[in-house]
Amino acid sequence: CIYTLLVYFVRGVSSDKVEVEIKAHGAELADGALANDNKKCGKYWKKMKKVQETGCPHGYKKSGSWGTECNDDANCKATCCEQKTCASESFHCDSGWIDASDYNTKACGTKCNRKKCCSKTCEQETCSSQLAVLKKETICPEQKCNSDVCCSMPNCSTFDCGRNATRNDSVMCASWGCSFDTCCKLTVSSGKVVISDQKSWKISEYLQSLHVVYSVAPDDIYEKQSFINYTRNTGKSIRFPGGAPSATWNWERPSGRMQETDFDWDWTDSRNVTDTSLWMSLDEFIDFCKKTGITKPTVGVNYRGQFCASNFEKCKTTPRMKAGYTTGQEYDRNEEESVKAAERLVEHMKANGFAGAIYYIGNEDDGIVKNLNRWLAHAEAIHNKDPNATFYFNSNDISPNYLAKILETAGERGKRYIHGVELHGKFPFGGPCSEKSSADTSTGHFLQVTDQQRGGECPFMPWTRSRWLNMKIFQSEDRHYPYRSWAHDLRKVAADAGRPDFLVANNEFGASWWSDAHYVDFTHYDIAMAGAVEFGMELILGNYTSSSFWETIGSYSVNKKTGVVQNKPGRQGLNLYNAEEGRFNPAYFGLQILSCANGGDFHSVAAHDAQINAFAAAFEDKVQVIMLNKQDKTSAVKLDFLSGLLPLHQANPLEPCKDAKTLAMVDTKDHWGKFERPGVDQDCKIVVPELSLTMVEVKKQ
Repeated sequence: CIYTLLVYFVRGVSSDKVEVEIKAHGAELADGALANDNKKCGKYWKKMKKVQETGCPHGYKKSGSWGTECNDDANCKATCCEQKTCASESFHCDSGWIDASDYNTKACGTKCNRKKCCSKTCEQETCSSQLAVLKKETICPEQKCNSDVCCSMPNCSTFDCGRNATRNDSVMCASWGCSFDTCCKLTVSSGKVVISDQKSWKISEYLQSLHVVYSVAPDDIYEKQSFINYTRNTGKSIRFPGGAPSATWNWERPSGRMQETDFDWDWTDSRNVTDTSLWMSLDEFIDFCKKTGITKPTVGVNYRGQFCASNFEKCKTTPRMKAGYTTGQEYDRNEEESVKAAERLVEHMKANGFAGAIYYIGNEDDGIVKNLNRWLAHAEAIHNKDPNATFYFNSNDISPNYLAKILETAGERGKRYIHGVELHGKFPFGGPCSEKSSADTSTGHFLQVTDQQRGGECPFMPWTRSRWLNMKIFQSEDRHYPYRSWAHDLRKVAADAGRPDFLVANNEFGASWWSDAHYVDFTHYDIAMAGAVEFGMELILGNYTSSSFWETIGSYSVNKKTGVVQNKPGRQGLNLYNAEEGRFNPAYFGLQILSCANGGDFHSVAAHDAQINAFAAAFEDKVQVIMLNKQDKTSAVKLDFLSGLLPLHQANPLEPCKDAKTLAMVDTKDHWGKFERPGVDQDCKIVVPELSLTMVEVKKQ
């Protein structure tokens, strides 16, 4: 070694080359007997030893071999250092976490932590359903726990479907538990209508409610005793002042016009409808609620003023903007002013005896998504004035994933104030509100359905009567979510987010107003049956919390001789009360029959005739079976009540329908419809009229 150094020194070789040679020579020594003989290498070996004396690199610590001689960096690290592992660092996994499967060997890098050393379990999770079993020890994939992973919902294998029903053991029950509707399928023989004895849910009292557009609610109709009686007989709420008007109205200074208020940037008082008998003010609405026995009205809240984004250059020149109302905002009324108006609204409702009313904030503007904090500020202000108030937001296209995102974003404030969602739809349904749609006019199907189009409330074009009659009972192939399952799917997502009591409403259902050409070969009666009656039944079958029939839409005219819809504009259309004819629309009959079921226990019904759609409502003293016969012919059926639902009459065990009552909505020659009472035998045989809605009411023992 000394000789080599002297040679290089004499030759003037650079120190870098000397170091390379020394390391190479050291490597040779490491393989021989002199590797651990420090005396042989003297000062040279001490220099090599200093490599490992500088310490272990990041992610390593000194091993039991620390101090062992080595001759290069890599060898030093392998000999003298060892990686930090979860086990060597004794990292502790806290509650809700357990040691990862590779805990003993898992390298931590520079620092051990829970993410590297532990696996998350379901121990700290909760299940929204009281029926669910929490699987505490289950390890969550990718450390993401949710109810699907952690909660074992009961399946249908233990559910009693009773006689005449088959059970699907593999089906998992919904978040609110097992039900006949989920687990069972009735076995029906020819000519039978089988009524299950298993309760699925309680039918809401707020279904088949009324939707009032304040600007087209004249005194001469809404003050009629017959109209008041109808409203008293149907749902237990009224939606006011309508859809689009609620998003722009000034409740303290209404103009009497559909979507025009003094919030408009070019407003002049000369545009007010001075004849107040032609429209309904808030105080007139309150009086109407008192006359009809409504205790929980549904009232719209304008949380924005007038929309300015579409014409902001013009909007910002208004007196409000010039006065300093947040130039650059999307709306021409600042949040503070808007919230105070909402507070005055709820105080006015309370002062008139309507504490605990229902409020829908905004209308068809996705406000809760675009302006979540503004929406919540209004809800919070109303809640502070009336802690029993209920709040809806509106999203016509709401999907389960979209709802989950909204609830997650809204956080704890959302749990307090977002009580439910309104989705709106008309019949026919599924298309955008434009004559220029991407629809195949031969079938009415969209060639490429977008997210906006899938839940649109305007029709596919065209829609023929034969297509409607042949459509499976309101199971639309065009909508992304059939109404029958939509509310269930939304509630499941809400339950997973800790909201098992989430409300789902369609507070604008009815017949579309868009174009007469949509209704090919329909009669006036047909449209009422499809857009009001069948639609209303579907919302019962889907377990909706609330539904409001928009009774002033459907701008078509009717041939007075034939009753067939004409392809030209008409002022009355599907108005519940047709002032031109001086009588009620056919929907008047069907919606009252459906409302008889409100508040009852829902029981599934299966008919052998595929064109009969039905359900049953059970009360303490009676059972109502409601059947919609969707065909141009009668159907002879026999009602079969499964044991447990209808205790047999002691005096007449084989004659359960001896004292039964019936009521039906049937067509007439002029297609305005009427009530009729079909006959029913003591053993529950009945001929269901063609294209009708029929109720059979049987007393319990």
